[in-house]
Amino acid sequence: MTGDEFYMQKAFNKAIEAYTTAIALSGLSPVQRAALYATRSAAYLDKGGAGGSFSCESDRKFALEDAKEAMRLSTTSCESHFRAGNAYHALGKYEKAVRARSEEHTSELQSHHD
Repeated sequence: MTGDEFYMQKAFNKAIEAYTTAIALSGLSPVQRAALYATRSAAYLDKGGAGGSFSCESDRKFALEDAKEAMRLSTTSCESHFRAGNAYHALGKYEKAVRARSEEHTSELQSHHD
C-alpha cells in the first residue's frame, strides 16, 4: 500500500513509514519530494487527532520540520504553507501560524499568475 492509502485508512504510523521510504527514493523532482514531506507532515499531526491538538510534542515538531522542508523544496507550494500553518498552530505559535497561512495565499496567487 502507498502512504496515501495508509493515510486514508487513518493508519498514520504506516503512512509515515511509507512516505519516509518514498522520500528516500532517487529520481524524484523537488516538487514531488515537497509533496511527500507536506503529506508526511499532515500524518504526524493527524495521528494525534483533532488536527494535531492531541499529538505529542515531538510529532508536532516533526510535522513542522517536514512542512519547512516542503516549503524549501517548492516555494510556491500552497500545501507546504498550509501544513506549516497547521504545525505552528498545534505548537501554540499562533502568529507564525497566521504568517504561514498568509504565505499560503500569496503562493496560491503567484501560481495562478505563472
